[in-house]
Amino acid sequence: MAADVSRLIDGLASENARVRSESARELMRIAEGDPAVVAEMAQRLKGSSSMRCAALLNVLNLLGAAASPAYVAVVDCLSRRSVSALSAALATLEAIPSPLGSHVPSLVRRLRSPTVQIRAAAARGLGRLGEAAAEAVGPLLESLSDPERSVRRAAAQAL
Repeated sequence: MAADVSRLIDGLASENARVRSESARELMRIAEGDPAVVAEMAQRLKGSSSMRCAALLNVLNLLGAAASPAYVAVVDCLSRRSVSALSAALATLEAIPSPLGSHVPSLVRRLRSPTVQIRAAAARGLGRLGEAAAEAVGPLLESLSDPERSVRRAAAQAL
């Protein structure tokens, strides 16, 4: 089984769009009932190419609560430089129930990203944490003055 999962994960970075799509669909199917598959996906996030990382994150995002075992690995992806991987990590954090507020500092740093979508997603992520993100109130208040309306709106909703 582990070899099959590894091949499917490798398929996410294929040049062939059909292989990528089928790999993602099959990973979702087998991961829904098997936390060990989610754990393998989380392990493979480390050191993956940006393309494979973003694809893995998208699968985890679609799994939602079933992807909870990968939570810490997803938070670690916030340090990626790739916009696609960062965006996918932030979206996945919105989909996975937060076990704790340990990623608040990472999300606060993302409020200053040059990329609008990342700033807005970070504000939404902080909002989902509720009381666990109390230390982010100041940075969120600053985001109310962001030049982009989507970021201001996300910050306001987070507060």
